[in-house]
Amino acid sequence: MSALLLCILLCIPLTGCNSTELAKEFDEDTIIKTAQEIINEVQLNGAETVLKERMREGMMTDEQIGEMDQMVKDLTVGKGNFIAYTEKTVIGRHHEELDEDMGVILVTASYEKGEINYTITFDTDMRLVGFYPK
Repeated sequence: MSALLLCILLCIPLTGCNSTELAKEFDEDTIIKTAQEIINEVQLNGAETVLKERMREGMMTDEQIGEMDQMVKDLTVGKGNFIAYTEKTVIGRHHEELDEDMGVILVTASYEKGEINYTITFDTDMRLVGFYPK
């Protein structure tokens, strides 16, 4: 994946954020593990259920969660069985409006017939604050 595409994918969902080093409150391995757990849960139970359970309160409306659920369904149609996580990139971001550091991961999930890129954002308490499949 080109560096430009990666930058675009990470910047779009976090308008109002500045790129930073990963804040000391974050552990890169924990971010990777938690993101993979979330994607696994989404594959098993659907995005709507998972996001309602794991999303930090006030970050997404029920309507937005429903849209994300439909987006995941649309993206996974025809992809076949999940194979592996092939790329994982973790960066830090500072959200200006919330004045909080965030941990962001771009995860590529590979399937028999394609890939889905997930951008997942966590606050310092490892609560889910962003979830964007593409």
